[in-house]
Amino acid sequence: MFSKEIKPNQNYTLEFETKNNETKYAEWKITFRMLGLPHEQAFKTITISPNQTVEEIKRIILKEFQLNPLIDIQLLFRGKVLSELNNINDFKISPEEDTITVMAVMNGG
Repeated sequence: MFSKEIKPNQNYTLEFETKNNETKYAEWKITFRMLGLPHEQAFKTITISPNQTVEEIKRIILKEFQLNPLIDIQLLFRGKVLSELNNINDFKISPEEDTITVMAVMNGG
């Protein structure tokens, strides 16, 4: 059951309350910042599910930033690399306030 009015300029699309009266989001719009790109190209807001793993989100980011799929990227939040095995929701990210940094990592061959 929806408990709050959704305003179009907010960074989430669906909001509901659980039995414990905790606010949860069905979808998040998170801003990602790619290091090394000009400012006008560096920021993208991408819609994701809070239950997606970091690995799944990295694949989405590769497509959104039109990066070569052979490039490895790391997601950084508050100075720490996000583990690929965790859901994005595990990191206590506030979709309406936080930006996740994307760093391309070149692997040697």
